Amino acid sequence: MSFAKPRRSCFTTRLAHVSDAMKERTPPVRSIVSRSWRRAPAAAPRIGESLQTFNRWHAARVIHSRTVVMIVSGRLRDRRRRAARREMAALGRRCRRIVWLNPMMAWEGYAPEAAGIKAALPHVDLYAPANTLKSLTALEPYLAKL
Repeated sequence: MSFAKPRRSCFTTRLAHVSDAMKERTPPVRSIVSRSWRRAPAAAPRIGESLQTFNRWHAARVIHSRTVVMIVSGRLRDRRRRAARREMAALGRRCRRIVWLNPMMAWEGYAPEAAGIKAALPHVDLYAPANTLKSLTALEPYLAKL
């Protein structure tokens, strides 16, 4: 399976556009991107703020009605529920589907209780685990239909 024009953005506590850096095959560029993740503060992602930045500055350029947006995140404790709900709704209006992959879903007793994820879930078309290669492989039939 391949995707036509993959674009990558990531956020720890703020959004960073990394598509160009991830295209580089040289280890130094890729390691700069991964080091920025390791140096990130322990604070949970501010999904509402990051999505607002993405929606305002990037979405019109990289998202259209056939785009599938894939979010991979486990820790989401953003207390600004309205911002997360508003920005997820705006993102949902622009794209075809939103897929949210959560490595924590496989944990025993896990439930999406954080305010940020509760606000985001109504706008998500697929909420699935992403903790093993098997869980990612299980997504292929769904993603192939998109």
